[in-house]
Amino acid sequence: MTWLKVLATGRKIGVYCSDVSGAFDRVRLERLVAKLKKKGIHPKIVAVLCAWLQERFAHIVVGGVSSVEMALRHMVFQGTVTGPTLWNLFFEDARNAINECFFQEIIFADDLNAYRTFPSATQNSVIKKS
Repeated sequence: MTWLKVLATGRKIGVYCSDVSGAFDRVRLERLVAKLKKKGIHPKIVAVLCAWLQERFAHIVVGGVSSVEMALRHMVFQGTVTGPTLWNLFFEDARNAINECFFQEIIFADDLNAYRTFPSATQNSVIKKS
């Protein structure tokens, strides 16, 4: 709705949309642990999360037939309660570049979108460059 209101007032809007492919499967445990510690999370909670996120092996069963065993590593298990929260913590510093360019970010799970309004006289090339 914000974007529609901007356009309705005759101003222009620059939009950046991204979706991290396989985001929840691309989390380096060492980096996540460092970020948890930096946030001041209690060391015992960090230890529990670290143990929970260690490499493990799984297989998929469909109709009684099992797939080959696969390693699960460098991920924050998307279908769990903590998955999205851990992903957001892991990914939050990506917002810094967005904010430095005076864009307003909108983050939902593995989507990072951003927008910025411009006066109607702003050249499209200037908006694209920003």
